[in-house]
Amino acid sequence: MVRKWHVQHATLPTRSNDFPPVRTSRIIHGVSAHVISNRISDTLQLRSIKTRFSKTHDNVAKCRNTDFCKFTIRLYIEPQQGGVLVEVQRLCGDAVSFMKDCRAILNSAEDIEDDMEDILHDDETPMYLRLPVSQMKFAQSINLPPISPEEEADSVNVTAELLSSRMSDSNMLGMESLVIQTDPLRTMKSTAILASRRVLCPQDPGNQSFNMHNYVMSLLIYNEEQSDDSPSLEDTSLADYSAKRRNLAMCALTNALTLLSEEKLLQTSILPNQDWYTSVLVPKLIEDLTRASNHPHDACYASRCLSTLAECSTEFAVKMKEKGGQDAIKTAENVGAREFALLARDAGSCRKICMSCCV
Repeated sequence: MVRKWHVQHATLPTRSNDFPPVRTSRIIHGVSAHVISNRISDTLQLRSIKTRFSKTHDNVAKCRNTDFCKFTIRLYIEPQQGGVLVEVQRLCGDAVSFMKDCRAILNSAEDIEDDMEDILHDDETPMYLRLPVSQMKFAQSINLPPISPEEEADSVNVTAELLSSRMSDSNMLGMESLVIQTDPLRTMKSTAILASRRVLCPQDPGNQSFNMHNYVMSLLIYNEEQSDDSPSLEDTSLADYSAKRRNLAMCALTNALTLLSEEKLLQTSILPNQDWYTSVLVPKLIEDLTRASNHPHDACYASRCLSTLAECSTEFAVKMKEKGGQDAIKTAENVGAREFALLARDAGSCRKICMSCCV
């Protein structure tokens, strides 16, 4: 059952006149605050937006979407027009991502249906990125000069230089670049395979100057700045930076595993380090599932990684079962059903794959 936001109509405050109203707001007439807040709860779960509802009479919901954009939702009584004012205010993050969620939230408050295809599409990938660039008509009608292996390696080396920098903003830019370079929808497949090998294989020749595998895995295994005891949406900017960087590392790992699996290269790529994957990475990914309540974004990627590894080798599937993977997956599914639809889908898929692999 979806977790509900319960707001009593009688407790609604009036909006202060000390600051001008924001443009991302809407007045709802003829509907009680309780019904409106329940509608918003359903939309937040459907769009996989991590939310903390105020336990006081502030009537505020603090939200973070899958792009790590933060915003708040507040409800006020509108005495002049006799309705409920729903105000959505961005705090930080991508404005385009915010506006997509903002429109959906305001429409749901007014009980206006959105296009379900846009909501349920995998990762809400834009239309222009739903095919590899090489399959798009404009790319087939022009002759591009061939790219040499050296040029492809140079592009990945630029990312490695950003990751090796001592500047925090360069590190973040490097992680964002790595996510793109491991995604064949956003770069050449050969480049994506090259970057994915460097993420998954510590002995890859490209890792001699800077070991990209060790860097990414260290973020996944040892990055513990965010404690489950602290409210993740109210942490410092340093903790937010750490959480986003780790989430990007999880995304890059997911991309690399998925791509090499589709190309039938995964098993041979990780075979030299299969013991490490079995004894270190798999238990850590299962732990991420158990922490889904506080870190649902990471749990989504963890479930996808575990699904790919289970399909790659029954040894991974057996290890998942031994380490309590079934209970962890069930926990993640329950969290997803309450507040994070994307997690419910990914964890459910992981459960089915692991069960079939262990038979």
